[in-house]
This record gives sequence, structure tokens and C-alpha cells, in this order.
Amino acid sequence: MFNEKLKAARKQNGLSQAALGKLIGVRTQTISNWETGKSEPNLETINKLCEILNIPLYSLISKDVDYQLNYEEAFIVNKFRELNDDGKKMIINLLKMI
Repeated sequence: MFNEKLKAARKQNGLSQAALGKLIGVRTQTISNWETGKSEPNLETINKLCEILNIPLYSLISKDVDYQLNYEEAFIVNKFRELNDDGKKMIINLLKMI
């Protein structure tokens, strides 16, 4: 669930609720409400959380899906990560044409 994933990511980054709230521009109580499931942030705020916590978006919003890659998928991801920004843009554009 989102609230549990957020709490785990915050702790993994060594941040208190107050520290995360300050970084994202919300009150400590807001972070607490998110972590207890009383409320959820909007998508823009979730994106900010992902940037601050250095985690991919799917890790906060996905439903416990197994994202393990097979050998070929891992090879492709690793090669993509080795590219510079222009190379990455080129690959993304090529994939959009498929």
C-alpha cells in the first residue's frame, strides 16, 4: 500500500516525518496522514516525493507487482543506463514509434 511504501522509503533515506515535510513543503502532520493512510498526496506531490526519496514512481503507486527482469530485459536496461541523455532520448523516440 502507498502509505507503507512511503514510510519505508522515508526511513530508508534516514528522514524523519518533519524533515521530509520540510523538503517537500508540507507539515509533519500531512506526512503522518499519508503514512497512516488517512489521506494521499496528488500525483504532482508523489512525483516530488520520488525525486526527494530517489525512488521510481512505480515503487510508490504499484500494487505489489514483481518487477524482476529476465536476463535480456536487464541487459537492455543496463545498456540504456549507459547512454548519455541524447542517446536515451533517441531510444525513447524510437520506442514511441513502435
